[in-house]
Amino acid sequence: LSHVGRLLRQTIYLIHKRGRNVAHAAGDSSGFDAHHASRYFIWRRDNQKDAAKRPKKQVRYKRFGKLMVIVSCTSHAILAAVASQGPTPDIDQLDGVMAEVPASLKIRHMLLDAGFDSAHNHQLLREELGILSTIPPEHGRPAKNPAALPSNRYRRLMKLRFRHGRPRVYRKRAQAETVFSMLKRNLGAALRAKTFHGRCRDMLLRVLTHNIALVLWQVFYRASRSRLSDRVARKILKNLQPHLLALLRVKLRRKQVPSKDRRNERPPIIGGGCDHVGVRRNN
Repeated sequence: LSHVGRLLRQTIYLIHKRGRNVAHAAGDSSGFDAHHASRYFIWRRDNQKDAAKRPKKQVRYKRFGKLMVIVSCTSHAILAAVASQGPTPDIDQLDGVMAEVPASLKIRHMLLDAGFDSAHNHQLLREELGILSTIPPEHGRPAKNPAALPSNRYRRLMKLRFRHGRPRVYRKRAQAETVFSMLKRNLGAALRAKTFHGRCRDMLLRVLTHNIALVLWQVFYRASRSRLSDRVARKILKNLQPHLLALLRVKLRRKQVPSKDRRNERPPIIGGGCDHVGVRRNN
């Protein structure tokens, strides 16, 4: 999906304009449901009286869509995204998502959760890419001696920094959760595709839609107060239209939902999450 990466780079360029330095970036992953049935419905289905002879299911899922992203903590733009199949650990997947970051961008500080804590990830960010890394040293089993320091120098540095509480800069990592909240509330948390490649295209299409929404609807987004002019908006749509149509031909195969089923739907919420208050658009 090289055209997806090309489209994503264009949206990043339009959001950041001439700025090529990202002071703080955060990385995280999240799962998207493979169906629209709620967890409560699945639990009730597996605990009916007529299903007493069936064995109880301990795990009510097999596979689901997994999306790993690198986001800008300032603009909430998605800088890189990798779609895969879960459940899988995050600790060995940082190389792949960092390879998708545009070469023209310079990230100064990367904030990750404890799921990425490893000596290899610190060395990848600090020594190979020249990016400062802040990752809580909490991966794996707790040590018998809580005061013991890890053998790796970067994990030992993190242990000293997190000894008396989390650093102030680490609070910005929650902006990655904000982006996932925006994706799932505005575009849905369940995937329609049934195949692995179809689900990957579905998640990447939502990433592109999220970035394009930040470009076109900045007036509703608290990260920027100025709205693009109509001439610039038409130029953006003209450049992105051929590539988006190619993706939509694969995606929009199902029939559209009748309008009567959409009367009670809630309007989309722009923003939201940790420190941004959601603003509903008044139609």
